[in-house]
Amino acid sequence: MSINRRKFLKASAATLLTLPLAGTFSKAFAASSYTLKIGNSFPSAHPLNVRLKQAAEAVEKKTNGQMKVRIFADSALGSDSDMMSQVRSGALDAVCTSLLFFESLEPSANIAGLGFGYKDYNTVWSAWDGDVGHYVRGRLSKLGITPLEKTWDNGFRQITNNVHPINNVADLAGMKIRVPSARIQQDLFVSLGAAPTSVNIKETYSALKTHVVDGQENALTHAEFWKFYEVQKYCSMTSHMWDGLTVVCNSDIYNGIPDELRNIFTQTFNDTALLQRQDMVTLNTNLRDSLSKKGLIFNDVDKAPFRKKLEDAGFYKKWRGIVGEEVWAMYEKYANA
Repeated sequence: MSINRRKFLKASAATLLTLPLAGTFSKAFAASSYTLKIGNSFPSAHPLNVRLKQAAEAVEKKTNGQMKVRIFADSALGSDSDMMSQVRSGALDAVCTSLLFFESLEPSANIAGLGFGYKDYNTVWSAWDGDVGHYVRGRLSKLGITPLEKTWDNGFRQITNNVHPINNVADLAGMKIRVPSARIQQDLFVSLGAAPTSVNIKETYSALKTHVVDGQENALTHAEFWKFYEVQKYCSMTSHMWDGLTVVCNSDIYNGIPDELRNIFTQTFNDTALLQRQDMVTLNTNLRDSLSKKGLIFNDVDKAPFRKKLEDAGFYKKWRGIVGEEVWAMYEKYANA
């Protein structure tokens, strides 16, 4: 990580240690200890894992070692889909993953990835700390899983490519864009006239280098960590989709933890999510400068024509029907504010 990683880690650790304890831990559970395993697919040095590991250390300290949380990064426990299946079966305690990985389990979760659906972070956090997030978490909790209250941030997604800057919708016509497997992302780029192609993130660098795809779309942190700047020329700041992350626990395992320990775990991870959100704002601001120096040519984008194209293509009507009227009505309060 090139963005002054030492300073970032040092500052992050110092901030986390100032978080208040979730009550004073008693010695009632001194005879028992609990260990939770949380998996994710992000590189170990990614800001998400920096914060997850710090939260884990804080939980152990606050509980006097009676609760330990182990973080398994870089898909060490399998793909996001594999880990989600393990959490549902009870083979894994928890996973931190994108809200879009719940698309087939709970359609309302797709509201997180609505194309050009969130104009800024104020809109995002008003919705997801408000009734939109409460609704989706409530629906997910009926599946035998418990999402923690505070959503983590993977940033707004931008488009990089080797063909030309994306200044308008026509610039996307026929462009082969690497996207994840989520249906809403595939549908977004089809509706915009591009040619989306699903490629595993670990194979994306090679696909870009060999021109299997022309470009990719992701948060700027991915362009940095996966070194896409080495094989891409342009970066268009479309912010076409926000990517939220959530820590989801197996409900039986989560509810089986003594109340005092569970409350400390929950509050610590929720508090840390708020710090991680701040990290991402700072990092993405710095990354634009850093990636520019590494050769990426940036351009800002007027998003209104892209929204109109999606409207004309029936994208919003289709996904309104998929996510459901109830959560859509909640979402519109924030989108139209």
